[in-house]
Amino acid sequence: MATNDETPSTAPTGGNEPMETVAADVPAKHTADEELGKRYAYHSPSGEAVQRHDTLRSEFLWFARFLNNALPEGRSKALAHTALEEASMHAHASIAREPSLHDQAAPCLHNQAAP
Repeated sequence: MATNDETPSTAPTGGNEPMETVAADVPAKHTADEELGKRYAYHSPSGEAVQRHDTLRSEFLWFARFLNNALPEGRSKALAHTALEEASMHAHASIAREPSLHDQAAPCLHNQAAP
C-alpha cells in the first residue's frame, strides 16, 4: 500500500492524468492516433470498393435468409443473426479502411457448386 508521500503506480490520482499513471505494464497509448483517425473517419467508396460493398451486402443477405429459413426460432437463432450482422459490419469496415486491397472483384460464392 502507498504511503502519504508516494502515488500508487496502479491507479490515477485524479480525473485527468495521462495513461502513464495507470499502470507500469499498460502501454501509454493503446491505439496510435493515426489508427484512431482511420477508424473514425468517413471512407467514401469509389469504383471497386462500391462493387465489393454491393457483393458483400448480397452475400450476407443471402446467408441471413438461409439462416432464417434453416434455424428454429429462439435465442440461438437471434444470436446467429446478431453475429452475422456484426461480421457484415466488420467486413464493410475492412473494405472502407483498406482501399488499396481492392485489386480484383469479389466473387459471388453462394451460387457456385462445391469442389
